[in-house]
Amino acid sequence: MQTSPKIEFFKEREFGDKINITFAFIRQNAGSYLKYQLFISGPFIAVGVILTALFMSSFFGIITSAGANGVADPSAVLGSMGNLFLTMLIYMMIYLVVSLVGLGYMRAYHESPDGKVDMSDITRRLWKKLPAGLGAVLLGLVCISIGYLFLIIPGIYLAIAFSLILVIIMFEDDSNSVSVIGRSIKLTGGKWWSTFGLLFVTSIIAAAIGYVIQLPVALISFSQEFTSASESGVVDPEGFGTTFGVVYSLFYYIALLINVFIVQTALAFQYFNLVEKKESRGLMDKIEGMGASTEEQNEEHY
Repeated sequence: MQTSPKIEFFKEREFGDKINITFAFIRQNAGSYLKYQLFISGPFIAVGVILTALFMSSFFGIITSAGANGVADPSAVLGSMGNLFLTMLIYMMIYLVVSLVGLGYMRAYHESPDGKVDMSDITRRLWKKLPAGLGAVLLGLVCISIGYLFLIIPGIYLAIAFSLILVIIMFEDDSNSVSVIGRSIKLTGGKWWSTFGLLFVTSIIAAAIGYVIQLPVALISFSQEFTSASESGVVDPEGFGTTFGVVYSLFYYIALLINVFIVQTALAFQYFNLVEKKESRGLMDKIEGMGASTEEQNEEHY
């Protein structure tokens, strides 16, 4: 439940302040945020877990078959590649959905007078913003990939310049898949290094938490399977691949939720900071609010 004072979004903040407010928001909203992620993003994550299990099962089966026969079955390899392609697509889709759900939570929080968030608001915004978000991400990936083909540095530059795409999609209703890219470049113009620094620091923190979650799970899965194999004398590579795929991908997506919570929240506060610096949106909203309050008082007086 929302008990702490509501956090102001559109406000100029220094680098350290943006990191502090990111984790203040996380501490204040972690419970409800993760609950809504589970309910809304959960079905997408379940599909991702199933596809990962299928891919890992076929992958370990191919390796074992190739080791025994000296050559891999071409049809099995093609089938595994198909599973891998589907898995990569669902990974991208899950990241997009989780990001939009998280940012939708932030917008609902911002627009709520007391900071309380309703799941229906998040779901409505997800389906409304998903097509534009998907188009913007695909277009951004194409541009970044072209940048990497020529030189690595242009690709890195574009990746940071495009980093606010999903935040803009969620918080600006007049944005679309194309205009949002120019908008992101405009906002990060002159503030590329601060955006890079914020993304770098929060990504390291999120990655460290993710490794803490995933590494023990991977080690336990391997040790249990090899213990079982040593006791029975039989190794079932496809069964191991399925078990490992389910367990590892499940904890991978838990780590992904945490990663998105940290990184996208930080990028959102960078967006609020840059919009306030360049457009004074928060200040203008306060002035409009004061004007509306004065008009109400005058009407009551007369």
